[in-house]
Amino acid sequence: MADSFDVSQAASGQIVKGRVAYIGERDVFVECGFKSEVSVPLIEFDQKPNVGDEVEIAIIGEYAQGIIGSKTKADRRQKLNELKEKFTSGEPVKGVIVKALFVDQPVNDSKIKVLKGFLVDLGTGLKGFLPASQVELGKIKEDPLTYLNKEFDFKVVNKKEGQFVVSRRALLQEELSKKRKEFLANVKVGDEVTGTVKKITQKYIVLDVEGVNAVLFVSDLSWKRIEDVDSLVHLGDSITVKVLSINVEKGFIRVGRKQIEKDPFVDFQNAHKEGDIVSGRIISVRDKYALVELEDGVRGVLLSSDYSWNNKFRSLKSEMKPGEVVKGKIINYDSEKRLVRIGIKQLLPDPWEGIEEKYKRGQVIRGRINTVTDNVMFVGIAEGVEGILPRNEISWNEESPNIRKLFSKGQMVEALITRVSKEKRLLFLSMKRLEGNPWQRFKEINPRGSVVEGVVSDVRDDKLIVDLGNGVTGYILSSQASMERGVVLSEKFKVGDPVKAVVVKVLPEDKVIELSIRNYEKRLVDEAKKDFVISEPAEVKKGTIADILKIKGINVVPTAPKKEKVVRKRKTSKE
Repeated sequence: MADSFDVSQAASGQIVKGRVAYIGERDVFVECGFKSEVSVPLIEFDQKPNVGDEVEIAIIGEYAQGIIGSKTKADRRQKLNELKEKFTSGEPVKGVIVKALFVDQPVNDSKIKVLKGFLVDLGTGLKGFLPASQVELGKIKEDPLTYLNKEFDFKVVNKKEGQFVVSRRALLQEELSKKRKEFLANVKVGDEVTGTVKKITQKYIVLDVEGVNAVLFVSDLSWKRIEDVDSLVHLGDSITVKVLSINVEKGFIRVGRKQIEKDPFVDFQNAHKEGDIVSGRIISVRDKYALVELEDGVRGVLLSSDYSWNNKFRSLKSEMKPGEVVKGKIINYDSEKRLVRIGIKQLLPDPWEGIEEKYKRGQVIRGRINTVTDNVMFVGIAEGVEGILPRNEISWNEESPNIRKLFSKGQMVEALITRVSKEKRLLFLSMKRLEGNPWQRFKEINPRGSVVEGVVSDVRDDKLIVDLGNGVTGYILSSQASMERGVVLSEKFKVGDPVKAVVVKVLPEDKVIELSIRNYEKRLVDEAKKDFVISEPAEVKKGTIADILKIKGINVVPTAPKKEKVVRKRKTSKE
């Protein structure tokens, strides 16, 4: 066997197997199939081997004293291969923390030592680096030196030349993940579980329930109103809670503590029926509502619409403050939101009951202006009774008056009721109808066909606007401005010119009065024809109707006479 193997065929560092041939005082001689046994220092064995034991060694080389091998180098190589394999497979390795590594970190004008990590002995002289962030699942809470000389399982997370980066946290995380999956697979909504408080905020508390985060909102901590969470719960407290929901995908559960206690809302509902009068202390006030604590764990809500019969009431903030005690009547219960709706105005009679007997259409009322906007005014008539006065009901003469300039809040006004709307809880008012419609009066005095006088107030391309007095205006279309054809209004009329015209149409509700100068002139022409007699001057006989009107003091400009056609005779051959 010795002749069949040549030590020169074994490269330096090669790992070979052999059996212990005999043991000297300092060396162990291993038969590996070479021409002589391989000498290995006894000190490199963890414990003294026995003759015949199989061992692996690394060949160092052949020297004058014989072939030299190393058990340490073989073990190191084997360990190195093992670590590489476990880095790939993710299997844990054992190691002993042998040293804490600190670095100096400057703080202001001094330096403090900050833990960088630990040095881990992985065996056979191989060392691994354990970062401080990879020791525990969270921050290290103990003295770092308490970890020294302790053996742990680690996961190889990175490999460098001659050194490995290991993590204890990765294994703890895997164990925790496995534990979480088992818990989430078995837990059910409604189960009661016990957890340890690990985080407290003013809105929620986080419990550790078998490695799973359980979120306990402060609103689910107690049926009573909580002023200070820290006075009820402390870090490390053990709390029994009920599972409200499970989020397997995100790996957490929502829990509640009050759900395992007696519900005071149900007790209150059983003791008080709708219509009962109750009292409580105001917790908070907003513009539209106020929250009232009726009993421990029982809240009432007072809406602004239930505060006063005045439907223009807007904000509760100006009427009440937190801490005040109020009395109200129970309107209804909202079991889903766990609220008791109460009303203060319900303690008084509704002013709109029998409103038709108090206020009727056509009745004149006086009231104080509560609100002025661009388009309407709201007038307070009695407690809880309000009227609305639109802008177009202010004046007959102005379609869109600037009511902000004309009126102010608190001013007393008089108006006529045009409609009573119990549904909208409003009286519809009008100021202009107190005076009557001037267009209607005009129609009664000047029926269709009447001749009226006015003054031109505006000259437009297509019509004239005529002021007829008493705030009434009419219009004359360009086609009705004269008997002439092709009249240009801006050339024939100007603002301030007096005019006479015939009433063509009057629509009082629409404030429309249509006039015609043309009809007026035709009427004059017809009258002039009747007065035309032979005794008139000769020049009139030879003139036109316009000439006749001119003699009577009426100037009507005639249309331009047509040019006579000149008929020329054809020259004949005889001529």
